Amino acid sequence: MKQKHIHTPLVDEYLQSLDGLQPAETDPFFYTRLKALMEKQATGKGTVGFGYRLAAICMLCIFLSVNYWMLAHPRQQAGTQATATTAQQAFVNTYSVGGAPSY
Repeated sequence: MKQKHIHTPLVDEYLQSLDGLQPAETDPFFYTRLKALMEKQATGKGTVGFGYRLAAICMLCIFLSVNYWMLAHPRQQAGTQATATTAQQAFVNTYSVGGAPSY
């Protein structure tokens, strides 16, 4: 399909204003850092970001906290079981029933 070229005074004015534009320039330091970053990624060093390290440390802290809590605060069932055996032993001692309590 053939394209039409529309030339109106408004379009010509816009095109002339674009002729005077200069390309944007960057600081040479930017290219130095960009090149260093690309080389670092190409070698595979430093590919794990700070976010992953932070997440791993947080997960480790949570894991250790849960383990400490489980060791420091035994489950409630263990305390209930000890109370039940103590009650059985008290019954045996009170009524002089021979035999060991059955678990």
